[in-house]
Amino acid sequence: MITPAQQRWVEEYLVDGNGRAAAMRAGYSSKAAQGMATRCLANTAVMAHVAACQSALLASRTTSREAVSRGLQEAFETAQQLGDFAAMLSAARELGQILGFGPADGDDATAQDVPASKHKYLSDAELLAVIEKNRRKQSGLQ
Repeated sequence: MITPAQQRWVEEYLVDGNGRAAAMRAGYSSKAAQGMATRCLANTAVMAHVAACQSALLASRTTSREAVSRGLQEAFETAQQLGDFAAMLSAARELGQILGFGPADGDDATAQDVPASKHKYLSDAELLAVIEKNRRKQSGLQ
């Protein structure tokens, strides 16, 4: 069992892994912060709680293929609005990879060309059509 002060330190420690900074954010003075950090880092119950919280955070941050696709679609659209063609191409390539636009059998593509070999000749309109088709598919409109 840990104290409320230790719990607060754990919450702050999870932010950046800096024990002294966590103690200061938890309300300790700069003079007392290092001592608090040292005590918490040496306390097996506190560190077990840190590990349990980290595991829970990792488990809650699972990223789905759909979420990554949505993020790439948003990145593509933002880059398009800004006129950043390099970022558009990068987002389109990554999205293409997620959608399975890898090199066809027999293609002479290098690892750097994957997945661009399938869609590098598509126009912006065609890339947008692929993105829109994926968006409809993900939202169940297709």
